[in-house]
Amino acid sequence: QAPPPPAPLPLVRDIIPSRPAVPSHIKEHNGVDRFRQDIKAVLSELQDLFNDRSVPLDPNATQEAIDARRTQLLCYLSETGKMHEFKAKLKQSVAMMIREQFKQPGNLGGQSPEAAKMISDLNAVLKDEINALLYAEFPAKKLGSDQDTDALQLMLDKEKQLAEEAEINLDFGKATVHLNRRVVAVPKDAQLWYDLGSVVVRSGDIAKAQECFRQAVTVDPTHVASLLAFGILMTVRDKFSEADKFFKEAVSASPAHVLAWSCAVLFYDLESRDLERRTALKQMDTAQKKEKNPAGKVTKRSPYVRSSQFCLEMGSTQMVERAMTQELHRIGDSEELQVTLGRAYLMNRQFEKCRQHLQAALQLEKKSTVSMTLMGHSHYMEQRWPDHRADMPLPPFKEAMAFYDKALNTKPPNTEVLQYIRLARIQIAIKKIAEAADTLKKCINMQPSATAWLGRAIALTMQEDYDRAEEALQEAVILDDHNAEVWGMTAIVALHQSTADGGLYQPKADEAVRAINRALKGGLGTKETFPTSEFILQQAGVMFLKIGHYDDAAAAFRRALSSAQGSEAIFNLNKSLAECCTALNDIPSMIEAHRKCGELATTKADWEAAVRALIKATEQQSKAQSKKYSELLKKDVWTQGAALP
Repeated sequence: QAPPPPAPLPLVRDIIPSRPAVPSHIKEHNGVDRFRQDIKAVLSELQDLFNDRSVPLDPNATQEAIDARRTQLLCYLSETGKMHEFKAKLKQSVAMMIREQFKQPGNLGGQSPEAAKMISDLNAVLKDEINALLYAEFPAKKLGSDQDTDALQLMLDKEKQLAEEAEINLDFGKATVHLNRRVVAVPKDAQLWYDLGSVVVRSGDIAKAQECFRQAVTVDPTHVASLLAFGILMTVRDKFSEADKFFKEAVSASPAHVLAWSCAVLFYDLESRDLERRTALKQMDTAQKKEKNPAGKVTKRSPYVRSSQFCLEMGSTQMVERAMTQELHRIGDSEELQVTLGRAYLMNRQFEKCRQHLQAALQLEKKSTVSMTLMGHSHYMEQRWPDHRADMPLPPFKEAMAFYDKALNTKPPNTEVLQYIRLARIQIAIKKIAEAADTLKKCINMQPSATAWLGRAIALTMQEDYDRAEEALQEAVILDDHNAEVWGMTAIVALHQSTADGGLYQPKADEAVRAINRALKGGLGTKETFPTSEFILQQAGVMFLKIGHYDDAAAAFRRALSSAQGSEAIFNLNKSLAECCTALNDIPSMIEAHRKCGELATTKADWEAAVRALIKATEQQSKAQSKKYSELLKKDVWTQGAALP
């Protein structure tokens, strides 16, 4: 009989107890989500901190009160280490984004072009994310009436005018600030983003300009000017495949747009793509025949001239040259052609080539006043007049001034704001004050601006016509009440008026104090629109010193010293500061000022005066130090530029 089968083996689950269910895996947030969460957390905490500062903020608080609260918050963040905490929190999510989106380690070391491009692209991504969150957190105020709409439009127009004024003075940073205010007020307007990008291009920041044009295209994918601008910038950077895409999008967005087709013709010509060039040329001619001006007539202006001016604004000299080559084949040489090339080379600071084309324009048209003006600009820029300051030697000026005068005195004259401002700058610097005042009066009649009124006020002050200077400054404040130079000159004029009768008229002195405080708060420095023989800060300081306002005088001198460059100016500023510190009994600052004077002295007499002042100043603080200076004076060892102990 067969043995019975063995007992079945126990199941594994009976021997090994089952483990608890494995929790489902929670997917980690990606870098973008983490970054958004961190930004929201930081914003929430900042709002709480801002609203919880010592005293609740009045809903109807003035802008000064809001600024004071903001300053208080920034100090608190620095003192408590909160600022560092916020940075550390955001650093982790940014590093995660770098790893995910750019397939790179979180630390972007090195200075290679690839690293620079990656940083630029990362900057664009971060700005887009932050702006989107800020717009969501602080939505723009909805316009509830026609009055609100009119006020907004007035603000947009004023900011644009101030930006244009700043660009005339080559202050691209200030121009960008004004145009930024426009896009913050109306972030969904592609034209405002385009205006900002155009100025940024001319400042030389191509990467930031691309961000602006990218935002414009995001807001309105059919905004032709932004598409063309993006295409031209890609061409400048030799990214032809990307440029091709934007030019195609531009003509697709507006098939009857002459400028779009003419830019496409130039691009295909640059790429030697003859078939596409012929097609684009045909479309351009067709669009040109159909295009009408505001009067209802067919536009006769050459499309190549129009495209060259657009490319000029985008800084593409190469495409301007292509456009003018096409224009040369089309109608032959002309004054306009040569002037356009002159403008292109002037923008690139190729002054010799610029003047060659302008001379060619003058040969074609002897009374080409535009060419004369541009010749003046070329000499003005070449001699570095925009960099001239009160503590620098006077640059050569005869050539620039001669061409400006010729352009204004030849009939019909060429008149433009930039020419008037630059001519007046030279006239004030060389002390042709009456001519400067007249030049600026013509500029104001043509287009009033805070810059022109400021220059006229400076000229009138130098003529000791303080009442009319005050009127000019009042006009300037109306046009731009944040102009630090205007407030600085307001202080100087008020100080002159306060001592006009030999005594001290206190209301005007108080007005001067308020004005200089506004000037210092606005960032007044030593780079001025209309430099004279002394800085505005220096003039104000000397006058405050005379009437016994030592604190205000010292503040002005210290601000001037923070950016002064010329040794003579630094010597004079330190000498005046030492006098202020003596009156204020600020011994350490007085000693330091006298020591600087001794080191910068250019004559033995000045050096001896500084050392004697140091001997007297250090007698009470350190007899040993005072003795060192006494021995130095006895040895008679003055050497210009030698350091003092």
